[in-house]
Amino acid sequence: MSLWHPLKEIRKEAVIRPSDNILHRNDAEKNTANDTPTKLKEIIISVSGKYRVKFDIKSGDGTQVKAQIYRNGSAYGTEQSTTSTDYVTKSEDLRFNAGDLVQLYVWCTTTGVGIVAYVKNLRLCGVPIRGIAYNTLS
Repeated sequence: MSLWHPLKEIRKEAVIRPSDNILHRNDAEKNTANDTPTKLKEIIISVSGKYRVKFDIKSGDGTQVKAQIYRNGSAYGTEQSTTSTDYVTKSEDLRFNAGDLVQLYVWCTTTGVGIVAYVKNLRLCGVPIRGIAYNTLS
């Protein structure tokens, strides 16, 4: 038995590697007073790769608020939190496939009058690496 396989084709595809270069953005400010994770933002991935995912979060009154990146409806990134009443930027590098939904879920750790979590500037950052070649064997 031979290990040789004739080359069927060579494919070239762009992939993404993390950087601070903004590729996709959803910048509008959104908020929630819910104490369970609530989807506030979503971006569809068009090119597979590892992205730097950034967003800004703040608390309306200084109580702890949390946010987490989800992929296709499931928790994926690190749970982030803040008590700051000024926006704080959170960032992490995560891998996504074309067609994946990058979702930002946000919640308050407690409920009450004036307790609100705010987010804005969901951004997917990276650099396309063009001409990645790989073989497809017959």
